[in-house]
Amino acid sequence: MTELQPLAPVPATTEIVLPGTGEIVDVSKPDQAAHALDEIDRMRYGISALRDYVVGFLVEESIRRGKKTLRFDGLRFDIVVTHGTEKVYDVAKVRELLKQAGCPDDRMAELIKVDYSVDGNVANQLAAANTRYAAALAGAREEKPIKARARVVR
Repeated sequence: MTELQPLAPVPATTEIVLPGTGEIVDVSKPDQAAHALDEIDRMRYGISALRDYVVGFLVEESIRRGKKTLRFDGLRFDIVVTHGTEKVYDVAKVRELLKQAGCPDDRMAELIKVDYSVDGNVANQLAAANTRYAAALAGAREEKPIKARARVVR
């Protein structure tokens, strides 16, 4: 399997050439980095729309062939197409209707999953209001690095 090649190599300097416009931008200067991010985002959204358009044709071909994996002569890769519908259940209604239908509780427990999570805003409020709460929360928390991101807001 061949690795995907980046659109352009990462430059050894702080100057980059914006694809599409050819404009040279020094990303070590915050205003130019912001401009570059805006231009790159615009290009990404355009490419995304174009990609969706192309995927539409592949979905049509998938439906025509009756297959979700498309193979083409001369290509060294397959296209796997996902389309159709997604099953989304109303959990309360599932519980109610299965109970009425006589489904055993142990099977319902296997079916319906509970996902517990901590609301960060409430955790911050509790920690700020009470030092014991803050200590308890700190004892049950770990911090993991996240991927650095930036976005243009209009």
